Amino acid sequence: MVEALPRQAQSKLRAFEELLRDTAVPLGLVSQDDSSQLWERNILDCVRGAACVPPGHGQVIDLGSGAGLPGIPVAICCPDRPFVLLEPRSRRVGFLELAVERLALENVTVLLVRAEEAGIRGEACLARAFGPPLATWLAADRLVQARGELVYWAGRSWARRPLGGLDSLGVRRRICAEPLFSWQGPLVIMKRT
Repeated sequence: MVEALPRQAQSKLRAFEELLRDTAVPLGLVSQDDSSQLWERNILDCVRGAACVPPGHGQVIDLGSGAGLPGIPVAICCPDRPFVLLEPRSRRVGFLELAVERLALENVTVLLVRAEEAGIRGEACLARAFGPPLATWLAADRLVQARGELVYWAGRSWARRPLGGLDSLGVRRRICAEPLFSWQGPLVIMKRT
């Protein structure tokens, strides 16, 4: 997966891993427990989402970006698309701005704002560790264009979750990427019918 990327993208992903280890973990933005597995648990987990972003050149919004996961790795994999990282907490925004500057990510903008106050629209939204499926869809629905999609990092319990709320809203779902590791869930595309 990463091996197929251009060398510059691979280098940026490794530099981001280092930035997570050296800065995000000490700041508490990424779990100390994950520090020895940053590549697998964070970088590779996010990179698989690049294949799920719909084709085109429209804006992609990372909903509640936190430490830049999944937005920064996906933006590195898709350098020709504009990305907006939404994050309501200033300390996290400071880290995101540092990462964007250090990695020279010209296609990434960081906004200190809650999703419901962002006032922007995109072709797609990304959501990893944001919340349950229905709550995440409701937040993303305000941000995606009429035919836009949400790429949702689902947990391992995805197949057992009650999803009736999404059905009642007319939200279609399809699995875009199966788990690569036993601890992962699938990546799910959600879209209004």
